[in-house]
Amino acid sequence: MAPTRGRVGEKRDQLKEILDFASTLPRILAQRARPTTFATDLYDYIDRLSELNPNSSVDFQDVDEQGMHLYNLSLNLKQDKATSNQLACLVRVFACLLLDLAHQSAPGTASNALRVYKAILRSAKLCLSHGHCALGERLVEKAADYNNAVPQRHTERRKENQLDDSDEASEYLILRVALAWKQNRLDLAGSWLAKFEEDMQYSCLSSVEKVAELLYDIGCEQVKKKSLDDAVIWLEKAFEILVSRQDEGLSAEGEELKTLIQHRTARTLMDSAGDDAQEKAWHVAVKLDADQRDRLAVLTLKLDLYDARVEHSDHDYGDVLLRMIRSVHLSNVTVNTVLFYVHRLKPRNVLLAHSVLERFLFERLFEAEHLEWTNKVIAIMVWNVTSIPEAPESIETLRSLFDQLNQNLRSQLSADLTNCIECLICKNADAAYSRHEYQVAASWCRLALHDVLDQTAELNRGIIERKLILCYLSIPNYAKAREVYHGMSDTNQARLETQYLMYKIGLRVGDLDLSSLCLSKIYRESDKDATILYACVMEAQQVGKRSEVVRAMQQVLDKYAYGSPPGVHLPALLRCTARLLLQEIEQPGTDEDIQGATAAVCKLFKGAASRAKALQASGESIFKPNEIDWFSRNSYNTLLKGCSAWNPTDSLRLAQACIIFIDLYPNTLDSKALSDHRLRRMSCHFIAASLLVALARQEDVVDTELQYYLQVRRHGEHFREHLQQQMSSLEGTAKNDLKRKAMALLAYEYEAILRLKAWIDIAMILQVSSFKVELPASCLQLLQESRQHNDQKLWSVLADLTLSADVPLDDLIIALREIINMVHVADRSDIVKLAKWIRCLFQICLVPKEEIAEHLLGTVLSLAQDKEREKPYPDDELHWLATTTFNRAVDFYCASRDADCQRWAGLALAIAHATRDDGSALHAQLESKFVGLSFEA
Repeated sequence: MAPTRGRVGEKRDQLKEILDFASTLPRILAQRARPTTFATDLYDYIDRLSELNPNSSVDFQDVDEQGMHLYNLSLNLKQDKATSNQLACLVRVFACLLLDLAHQSAPGTASNALRVYKAILRSAKLCLSHGHCALGERLVEKAADYNNAVPQRHTERRKENQLDDSDEASEYLILRVALAWKQNRLDLAGSWLAKFEEDMQYSCLSSVEKVAELLYDIGCEQVKKKSLDDAVIWLEKAFEILVSRQDEGLSAEGEELKTLIQHRTARTLMDSAGDDAQEKAWHVAVKLDADQRDRLAVLTLKLDLYDARVEHSDHDYGDVLLRMIRSVHLSNVTVNTVLFYVHRLKPRNVLLAHSVLERFLFERLFEAEHLEWTNKVIAIMVWNVTSIPEAPESIETLRSLFDQLNQNLRSQLSADLTNCIECLICKNADAAYSRHEYQVAASWCRLALHDVLDQTAELNRGIIERKLILCYLSIPNYAKAREVYHGMSDTNQARLETQYLMYKIGLRVGDLDLSSLCLSKIYRESDKDATILYACVMEAQQVGKRSEVVRAMQQVLDKYAYGSPPGVHLPALLRCTARLLLQEIEQPGTDEDIQGATAAVCKLFKGAASRAKALQASGESIFKPNEIDWFSRNSYNTLLKGCSAWNPTDSLRLAQACIIFIDLYPNTLDSKALSDHRLRRMSCHFIAASLLVALARQEDVVDTELQYYLQVRRHGEHFREHLQQQMSSLEGTAKNDLKRKAMALLAYEYEAILRLKAWIDIAMILQVSSFKVELPASCLQLLQESRQHNDQKLWSVLADLTLSADVPLDDLIIALREIINMVHVADRSDIVKLAKWIRCLFQICLVPKEEIAEHLLGTVLSLAQDKEREKPYPDDELHWLATTTFNRAVDFYCASRDADCQRWAGLALAIAHATRDDGSALHAQLESKFVGLSFEA
C-alpha cells in the first residue's frame, strides 16, 4: 500500500505545481516582457496535465474556476496583437485540460459536460485554424470522449429537429474532417465526411454550411497543390452538401459560399486537362450566371471562359463587358478589373475594345467625376487605337473620341495625360513618315493638334506643327503647309527650324519673297551655328538644281522689278544671271529641273527686255548697243534650241523678249545688219504664232483662246510686212525655208480667222470681182497668197480647216469654190484630191444650193471628158455623183418638177456614160429607170 500512497502523493504534488503555475499565468500574460522559455514551459505543463488521471482528491471547484479564468483570458489574448497565435492556443489548450480534469474528477452534470465539450470544440477549431495540429489533435481526442458520452436526451432532440445552431456532434465530425485534412489524410477526411453525411439530415443548417466551407477550403488547397482533379471532387462535394439543404433557406453567408464554390469549381475545371472539363466549366458558369446575374465574379468567370472557348465571338465578349460596366460598383479594384479584360479584348478587336471603353468613360466615369480613373481610361483608349496604326479607322476613331471629350469634359486634360497622348500619336506619325506615307503622317499630326489637347507645352506643339509641315512638303501640299505655319505661335514661327521649313516651301512654290525672308532670318539668327544655312544651300541645290548665287540674284532682280540696287550695273547683273541659268539648262537633270531652269531663263529675258524698253522710252541709255545685241542673239539662240521642247508659255515669253530686243536696235545700222535683224524678227513672229496656236488649241477658256488667235493674226501681219523684200534678197535653202514658214503661217492665220468667226471677211468675196482687191488678213487674201505659193499641202489644210469650222453656209461654199478653182488652175495632175473636194462641195450644195450643185456637175462632166489629163477622173467618184444626181432627179419627179427631173437625169446619164470601167452598165441601169418615168405632156 505504501507505493500506492506514494504515487497518489506524487500526483497530488504535480497537480499542486500545475495549479500554482496556472495561478501565475494571468500575471505573466499581463507582462509585455515574458520569459523566453514561457512557451516551452507551457508546453511542458500541458504534457504533464494530460498525463494526470482524474481522482476524487482534486478540488473540483478550484480547478474548474482556474480553468474558466484562463479560458476567458485566452479569449482576450486572441484579440491582443502583442500575443502570438501560438501562445493563445497554448493557453486555450491548458485551460480546456483544466476544465476537463475538474469535470472528470467529480461527478458533473450533463450541462457542465456540454459546457466543457463546447469549450474543447471551440479551442480545437482555433488550434486547427492556426495550423497547430498537435494541439488540435489533443483537444479533438478529448472531444471524442465527450461526443461518445452525449446524453440520450440530446440525441433525441437532434432527431426531433429541435436543436438550435449549437450542434456539437456535427461540430465534432467537422473537426475530425478538418484534422484529417491538416494531417494530409484526405482518405481519412473522406471517411469522417461520410459519417457526417449519414446524419446530415439531423444536422442544423449552420453546421451544413460550415462543413461546406471546410470542403471548399480543402478544394482550394488542392488547387494550390495543382491536384485539380481532387480539387474538383471536394468542391463538387461541397456544392452537393449545400444544395441538399438549400430548400430550408440558406443564410446570406451560405448563399455567398455556394456562389464561391461554383466559381472556384468553374475556375478549377478551366485549368483542368480533362476532355470535358471546359464544357463542365461552361455549364457551371451558365448556371451561376442565371443565379447571380451581373455579379462581377460571375462576369469575369464568363470572360475567362470566352477566352478559352474559340466558338464565342468577340461581340459576345464585348456584351459581357458592357454588362460589367453597367452593373459594377466603381472602385479602384473594379475599374482595374474592367481595364484588365478590355486589354484582353484588344488583340482580338481593338475597335470593339475602344467602343467598350468609350461607353465606360462617358456612361459611368464622367458621372463619378474621378479624375484619376478618367485619365487612366483615356490614356488606355489612345494607346489601344495607336497600337494598330495601319488600321484605316484608327485616326477617325481617335478624332471622334477627342471631339466627344471636348464637348463633355468639365475641365482640361492634365498636362501629363496630354503629353502621354501626344507621345503615342507622334510615334505613329514618325512611323508613317518613315514609310513615306505622308498623308497618314499628316493626319496623325493634325490629330495631335486637336483642341482637346490644348494643354500641350508650346515647345512640344511646335515640334508637332513642324512635323506636319514636313508631311505637307513631302505630299506635296504647300498651301496646307503655309496654313500650319500661319497658325503657329510667334515663338514657334521664329525658331530656326521653322524658318528652314518655310525656306524649303519658298523654293518649291517659287515664292522668292518667302525664301528670301526666311533666309534673311536664318542668317541673322544663326551667327554662331551655320548648320541651317548650309542646309539651305543644299536644299536649293537639291530642289532648285541651281546654285545659291543664282537664287540670290533672282531674288534681287524680282525685288527690284528687274532694276538694280544702288551701285550695281543692271545689264551686267542680268547677263551674269542669264549665263548661270543657261548653264543650268545645259546640265543633265530631270524634266522638272530643266523646266524650272527654262522658265527662269524665259522670265529673265522677258523681264530684261521689258526693263530695257522702258529705260529707252524714258531716255536712259543703260543698255548699250552691244548689250542689246548680246541679249537679242542669246535669247534668239536659246529660243531656237528649246522652243520645240519647252513649255509653250515660256517659249512665247522668250520669243516676245527677242522681238523687243530686235526693235531696240538703233536705225543707224547698215543694210546687211538690218536684213539679218528683219529675218530674225520674222522668225520670232513665226515661232510666236506657232506657240500661240498650240496654246489656243489646248485652252479650255474660250475668251483666252480667242485672245491667243488674235495675237496669231497680229504676228502674221508683222511677218508679211517684209516678206516680199526678204524673199527677193534670199536664195536657195534660206528662201525655201522662209517660203515654208510663210505657207504655215497662212494656215495658222486662216485657222485664227475661222475660230474668231470673222465671217465679214469671207462675205466680202461676194463683192469682189477680181483678186486684186486688198483685204488685209481676210480669207480671200490668204487664199490668193496661197495660190501664189502653189502648195497642194497648204490647200489641203485650208480645205480641212474650212470643212471642220462652223462656217455659215454661204461663206463655206465660197471658200470651198475658191479652193477648188485654185487647185484646178494650179495643178491639173491632182484630179483625185480635186474630185474629193468637188464631192464635198456638191454634197453641201445639193439641197440648199441646187444651182451651184448643178454647175459643179457640169464641171465634173467636163473634167471627166477631158482626154488631155494625165489621170482620169476617178470612176468611184463618178459612180457616186451619177447615182446621187439620179436620186435627186427622182426627188424632183416626186415633187412634180418635171423639167428639173429631166435635166438632172440627163446629167446623171452623161456622168455615168463618162465612167471608164462599167459605165455602160450603170448608164443602162439608170436609163431603164428613167424610161420608166412618165411625164405630163
